[in-house]
Amino acid sequence: MEEAIAEARRRADKGVLPPRFILQATVRQMRGFTEPSPNQNPFVTVFAQKIDGIQSMPEARRQMLRAQAEQIVAAQIYPAWKKGVELLESQIARATDEAGLWRFKSGSNAYAYALRRFTTTNLTAEQIHQIGLREVARIESEMDTIFRRPWAIGRSAADTHRHAEEGSRLSTDRTGTRTDHGRREPNPSRRAEAFRGAFRHSAEVARGRTTVPAFFERPMPRPTTTRQRLTARGQARFRFRCDAERMTKYGLRSLVYHETVPGHHFSDCASGREPLTAQISAARSLPRHFRPGGRLGSLCRTAGGGIRLADGDLEGRLGQLDSALFRARRLVVDTGLHAMHWTRQQAIAYGIEASEVDRYVVNPGQACSY
Repeated sequence: MEEAIAEARRRADKGVLPPRFILQATVRQMRGFTEPSPNQNPFVTVFAQKIDGIQSMPEARRQMLRAQAEQIVAAQIYPAWKKGVELLESQIARATDEAGLWRFKSGSNAYAYALRRFTTTNLTAEQIHQIGLREVARIESEMDTIFRRPWAIGRSAADTHRHAEEGSRLSTDRTGTRTDHGRREPNPSRRAEAFRGAFRHSAEVARGRTTVPAFFERPMPRPTTTRQRLTARGQARFRFRCDAERMTKYGLRSLVYHETVPGHHFSDCASGREPLTAQISAARSLPRHFRPGGRLGSLCRTAGGGIRLADGDLEGRLGQLDSALFRARRLVVDTGLHAMHWTRQQAIAYGIEASEVDRYVVNPGQACSY
């Protein structure tokens, strides 16, 4: 944290400040981290959970170690974070809400470098922007066609006209299938069960080892478990948010494929490394031109789409297209922000949620790697 503070000061002295909305959001998050009393801080609570699992440790030693952890948080960690908050708050008045790298003297060169780094191409921001626009139009057209076929998603013929109108709105309001109110489950516990069902489907595909080897020659990984909080020690964790906006029937399997099997968890885990680490190390063993950004998860959404299409799963196809639409919009929004003077609100209006937009603002070019 002290190094981050020193670096932030160095950049500020050169006039390089994050946008005001990024500073404000960061201050809120950092204040939220330091608000609980030290004994409720995650550093302490997680540490306590782990030492509670050591049966041979005497209770008195557990208590002593927990007290030491609380003291470290109170005397070292919280003061460092509060210094960081003070620095960022002092920068807010000097910052603007301009979001892109274009606002800096050498911003266009910096962004060109970021695009080369993340895409492994020499495409310009304008070229990538146009690719994104073409892909958005193509994907929205295919989705619109599926939405106009009521039998494909369990609608009666009598609903044809009304649902065709819904489909048109879905493809033109820049929010994709995430706005299909008729397909979302309002009950949180049912949403969680729907997610677990999608996860079980993914796991069954992985265990069957039927279609997946057609896409990958590496062995399948260890089993994954899914929990809303924590999993058993030693297993890979897949943490998810059961909020209504994300829990569409169309998108569940695509998300599970992306994050678990055959997505980020897909790797040769014989080394005993954590799955994501193993995935990255496996990707690094490939020739350079085969690993743009190391984004195995996006490939696996596509592979998962092939698996589902083999079963005639048109809802799954919509989920796959929705994911592809998200990635295409990323090309438009990232280049829009950093090369074409787009505002944060323009990016949100194009169908990318605010937290994602903020991510693109602080990590230029990374969204284009997908």
